[in-house]
Amino acid sequence: TLGFVAIEHRAEEPIIPLRLFSDRAVVTATLLGMAAGTVAFGAGQFLPLYFQDSIFVSPTESGLRMLPQMIGVTLGTFGVGRLIARTAKCKPWPIAGTAIGVAGALAIAQVSGITDYGTLVLPMVGLGFGIASVFTTSSIVAQNAVEFRDLGTVTSTIMFFRSLGGSLGLAIFGTILNAAIRSEIPNRLDVDAAQASDLIRSPAEIQALPAFERQAVIDSVAIGVGRVYFVCAIIMAAAFVVALLLPERPLRARAGISDAMEQRAAPT
Repeated sequence: TLGFVAIEHRAEEPIIPLRLFSDRAVVTATLLGMAAGTVAFGAGQFLPLYFQDSIFVSPTESGLRMLPQMIGVTLGTFGVGRLIARTAKCKPWPIAGTAIGVAGALAIAQVSGITDYGTLVLPMVGLGFGIASVFTTSSIVAQNAVEFRDLGTVTSTIMFFRSLGGSLGLAIFGTILNAAIRSEIPNRLDVDAAQASDLIRSPAEIQALPAFERQAVIDSVAIGVGRVYFVCAIIMAAAFVVALLLPERPLRARAGISDAMEQRAAPT
């Protein structure tokens, strides 16, 4: 990382111009996007796993059960975009979105082997809305903060840090889930950690286990997924603090390309 920063600092045409990060709006938008990406792309893989290995639904049905979160994402993307256009204010929406996201993640973190799916619907909508409100606002804030020549660069930078957050989140959350399984199953069964991991199979194979072993697997997967979403709540809470630091600036009344064309046409 330090090597990359040093090279970018000396490069005539850097991939990510470090001068962008001298602007507080760009820094906070980047951190917000990274936090939301960690939750969206990192944790998004584990609730379907819970549906399959604890509730025993098919992979197709587990994907369909994520629809409430996608509805929240759609509402956040279009709704927040319209609110920003109507009010010309960006700061309130990531604050509200991260607060709703914290509540949603904490609610999902309470999952157990007997959780009713209906109790997860609203939290999933809330989490999806919170993620989307951050995605929408962080892009607009960053693009509004830079000159036209940096518009593409800052947009790709925001997307890069979202993806980076997702990659880090997937690794961290996978470790959390695996640690839970390797500790919780041995606490319930007379097996070691390596044998505990071998019990995590397809939903049909888990269902075929003896009742006591099956319940141990169900509970352990639920505990692990719950811990993942508890960490998601912490990340969204940190994003809430960052959103409070987001500077509120007037939105541009015109597209940046219009200003660039006028500057080019102006007599020198």
